[in-house]
Amino acid sequence: MRQLFLFLGLLVSAQFAVADIKCPIEKISAIQAMGDGSLYWINSTSQKRLAATGDNPLVLETYRALLIAAMQNGDDIQASFADGYDCSGTNKSSEAKWINLVKGRR
Repeated sequence: MRQLFLFLGLLVSAQFAVADIKCPIEKISAIQAMGDGSLYWINSTSQKRLAATGDNPLVLETYRALLIAAMQNGDDIQASFADGYDCSGTNKSSEAKWINLVKGRR
């Protein structure tokens, strides 16, 4: 019986495990803050990505500061998105799970 519960627990937890898509390191060419509170960045190949929405003000302000710092210092960023995200094109509906500053890639 204990093995059955262990198996069921593993089965349930496996359904909730979702792999993130880590996009390649990229340079930012522009940042857009929209009236609805969403924040976008445009990379050097003109692809537009959603950084955050106005739902979480702390994340929004943190990402805004990070993106501005990357642009001002000439640094790159790397971002992760939900499973199924296509890093090769513009996607304005999937919010970044995390954004990292990549220093020293000038």
